[in-house]
Amino acid sequence: MKRKFIDFHTHFFPENFQRAIYDWFETYGWGIHHRFTFEESISYLKSSGYEKWVVAVYAHKKGVADFLNRWVGEAGKKYGEIIPFGTVHPEDEDPEKVVERAFKDYGVKGIKFHTHVAGFPPEDERLFPAYEKILKYNGLLLLHASHHPTDAGLLKNYDPGKLSGAEHVEPLLIKFPGLKIIVAHLGMGEYDRFASLMDLYPDLYLDTTMVHCMDRVKIKHPETPPPPPDSFMEKYADRILLGSDFPFIPYPVEEQIRCIEKLNISDEAKEKILYRNGRRMVR
Repeated sequence: MKRKFIDFHTHFFPENFQRAIYDWFETYGWGIHHRFTFEESISYLKSSGYEKWVVAVYAHKKGVADFLNRWVGEAGKKYGEIIPFGTVHPEDEDPEKVVERAFKDYGVKGIKFHTHVAGFPPEDERLFPAYEKILKYNGLLLLHASHHPTDAGLLKNYDPGKLSGAEHVEPLLIKFPGLKIIVAHLGMGEYDRFASLMDLYPDLYLDTTMVHCMDRVKIKHPETPPPPPDSFMEKYADRILLGSDFPFIPYPVEEQIRCIEKLNISDEAKEKILYRNGRRMVR
């Protein structure tokens, strides 16, 4: 039987935001393979076997989250395949209200917070009321809380490594029991640390975004750590979700699938990562 996929880590934004982010990656990150419009991306993923996918927006500054949340919420209502994830910024006038409105009025299913882009750690206390609202609505929190990948455009302003890592995630797991947290990029470079946290906290999950495909971008990112051992993927297969970063990637989105399929893990583990875990999370 042909596999189906649920991707828990794609991005799309209103057109002007999307163009700006494409240009950012072309300048500081890598060339974009799929420079799609929103409608083109939907057709492409559907034709490639994706049943559903998270579309996550993120706020790079205060004051834009509500606009982005409304946009992604409307996208989720228009297209049944989309699982809309909103965002929040710690410098928003009222982060709690931003998140309340995102769930109650716009229908998002989760919140994405990108520590490197926002320039703040996830345990910033101004976000605590927002996390309470995610819990209230039984939502999910998708965190870019890994040290990698990052890029020179961000390093001009601050050290993203000081804003991310396992030590910044554990305080949330302690303070907000029951809050389901998905750490993007498998916690790249800190696999042992995140494994220890998963052993302690049942609501911590990881996604696969780019990790097993980073050799495609090492020309610009030679410091990128290797992927975890296959034994890690097998052991935690119940807690790992497929993620891709589509379309902000320098290779076909199918390459992420191929990278998982090539792992020396059981077929059951692959099926959980590529589809079943995602299906369970969005019910």
